[in-house]
Amino acid sequence: MNLNNIIEKAIFEGDKQTPDEYRKGKFFILSMGILFILSVVSTPYYFDSGFNFDPILKKLYLLTMLLF
Repeated sequence: MNLNNIIEKAIFEGDKQTPDEYRKGKFFILSMGILFILSVVSTPYYFDSGFNFDPILKKLYLLTMLLF
């Protein structure tokens, strides 16, 4: 099963959504997936650095943690 089919199942394409709603749902699923991957990847780096890494990365990490 490819990524596009998984995304379509996640936003319930069969619910007769308008193209605009479908596009917004697809964007939401993709953006949340990217943020989740980013939070998983950055967590070990955050703890290994002694909670003391770049301010921009720290803000990005905290933002992703707040969203999940």
